[in-house]
Amino acid sequence: MHEEFPAVYHLPIHLPRQQPVYFGEDLSRDELQLRLDTTQSKLMSWFTYNQEHQDGRQYLYQQFPQYFVFKDQDKRWHPRKRGFAIGRMYHCNPLQGERFYPRLLLTVVLGATSFDNLRTINSQTYATFQQACLALGIIQDDTEWIQCFEEAIVFSTGHTLRTFFATAVMYSGIIDPTQIWTCFQQYFC
Repeated sequence: MHEEFPAVYHLPIHLPRQQPVYFGEDLSRDELQLRLDTTQSKLMSWFTYNQEHQDGRQYLYQQFPQYFVFKDQDKRWHPRKRGFAIGRMYHCNPLQGERFYPRLLLTVVLGATSFDNLRTINSQTYATFQQACLALGIIQDDTEWIQCFEEAIVFSTGHTLRTFFATAVMYSGIIDPTQIWTCFQQYFC
């Protein structure tokens, strides 16, 4: 009907074992389990391609569609023979919790081979994507929040501090809310 140039590949972002899985109502339990175990998203296929080949490891996830084509039939990436495409990762915001941080990492980590590899910075594998982002310096720690609460305890009531804390946790992305709570719990209460 209409021509779109260049083509835009929508690139999904998801956490480990949280990729979308599509199935019909008529599947048996074994068939459903097989579908769950073998479903590959574009992100997982990108990891697989980078495990099996060296030529894709020089690209970021969003750069990959410029040089490779995703074939829906076999759910695999193949080298692009002609044409041009743009990769566009789905939007994630900090309020989406841990799902936000893999997206940040995918914008700076070249040729990741797995979710674990994505969380590995300078040969150290971090427990969460958030910690890996901190190690890379693409997000900051809670130093500013600690200073802010130190100033607020001078003139604010416990109720005001609790409200401020809840608002900060919900809307601003405090990295370690437990640390803030522990430091200032006597003032909150």
